[in-house]
This record gives sequence, structure tokens and C-alpha cells, in this order.
Amino acid sequence: METRLIRVDLDKSADHFSLVCVGDMHIGSVNCDEDKIARDISRIAKSQTTRAIVIGDIIEGINTSDPRFDFKSLAPQFRNCDITNLSQLQAEAAAELLTPITEHADGFLIGNHEDVVFRKYHYDPMVDMLARLYPGDKYQQHRRNWKYGCVARYKVTKGGMPALDFEVYATHGTGSSSTKEGALKKCKKLAEVVDVDVYMCGHHHKRIHDSETQLRVKWNGNGGRVGHRRKGFVSTGAYMKTYLDGYAGYGERRTYAPVEIGSTVIDFDLDANTFDISNY
Repeated sequence: METRLIRVDLDKSADHFSLVCVGDMHIGSVNCDEDKIARDISRIAKSQTTRAIVIGDIIEGINTSDPRFDFKSLAPQFRNCDITNLSQLQAEAAAELLTPITEHADGFLIGNHEDVVFRKYHYDPMVDMLARLYPGDKYQQHRRNWKYGCVARYKVTKGGMPALDFEVYATHGTGSSSTKEGALKKCKKLAEVVDVDVYMCGHHHKRIHDSETQLRVKWNGNGGRVGHRRKGFVSTGAYMKTYLDGYAGYGERRTYAPVEIGSTVIDFDLDANTFDISNY
């Protein structure tokens, strides 16, 4: 497991801080909604109070020797070129698409699609993509590679003064779930592994979130004081359209419900010390 300490200093007039969970883009697939990705990336890049975590399955990564390969599943830009090194081409395209948020993206996680490429073809698309996003900066390439899972502590200040302190556990996710409720249950099980404030996962292409409040006793020299702690659970959405005109992908062949396209955002109120979770 990776650990990171993230320091964010906002303008002293800021009243909120946002953390966007971006996942399951599947760049390279004809089902990938690149226009929506570009709009969301632009929105993140324009905000001085927003950071992002990219939570895996960034590329499709299904190469020509893979039994799942279907030429019709390729995005148009990959159909009229040499696709011998298809995953590399997709990693290059992903880096280009994500370049506007190089200073906003705190971490990138490996998804099962990147993992299969690495294990089968001995090529690491995450390392390649980060080298393109942060050329020549080995420190940033390492710092932003959150691999398979990361606990990150965010210490947010306003004009140098403490404003917010919270912990996140982010991982791509595993297993399968055909319902939103099942995806949320998978996310909540992460609380059995690690104790943090916010849990993030993707993989299931189900955008759903929830929060729970637990009692917490704060101790001092005179005894204990009963308080509470709120935990957030985020199963992010995806940018993979389930149904397209003229092409039946695996989602349609299995009669899945249409994916809700987009990401999820956690908005922290710096004055009230609370947070809300919503679709981005």
C-alpha cells in the first residue's frame, strides 16, 4: 500500500475544497466518451479549489493478441494506424487528454486493464503515462503513482492557516457487481481494511455514494467527550457508453443498464467542517 501526505494551500478567501474521483475512462475504446472527459478535465483545471484522484482503467488496453480484441471496438483514431503497440498509443492519448490537470491530479491508480497489460506484455502503461505527464521529473512520477491502493492524508490550509485535515483510501476495486447497491457494498467493505474518512473505488461503472456517522470519544486529561465522525463512500462512475448506434459492445451483449457517464465529487465546507458528495 502507498501512503501520501498532500498539502494544499488555498487563498484565504476560499470557503470550500473539492476532491473529484475520476475513473474508468477506457481511453481507446469506441465506447469511451472523450468529449465528456475533456469537459470534466477542463472544469477541474479551471478551479483553484479542486483536486482530483484518477482511479484506474484509464486506458482500454485490449491488445490485438488478447482473445477479447475486436477491431470494431477501437476508437476511430486507432483504426488507421499501426496498432502493434496499441496500449502505448492509448497511454499517449490518455496523457494528452489529462495534461490540463497535471497540477490538480494528486494520484493515479492502476486499474485491472492496466494491470493485465503489465502482466501479459511486460509494459507498464501507468509508468509510461506518468513519464509523459511529468517529463524528466522522476519525483513527481513516483509521487503521483498510487499503484493499487493508497491512503492519502490531506492537510488543507487557507493563507497558511489550518482549515481542513482528512484521510482518503483510494483503490480501483475488484470483483463484479451488477447493481449500484452491490457496488456501494463493495466500497463500504473497504472500511473493514483501513480506517479513514473517505473511501473511493471504481471498477463497477456504477456511480453511487453514501455516508455514515459513527460515535467517537475524544479523550483529554479530564476524561472523554462524546463526538462523532462522518465517513464518506464513493463508487465513481465511468466514461464508457453502454449502447452505441451500429455497434454492440460487451455491455449491450450482456444487457447491462446504461452507464451513468461522469465522475463524483466530494465538496468540503471549510467553515462548517462538513462535506457533501454529488455527481460531477
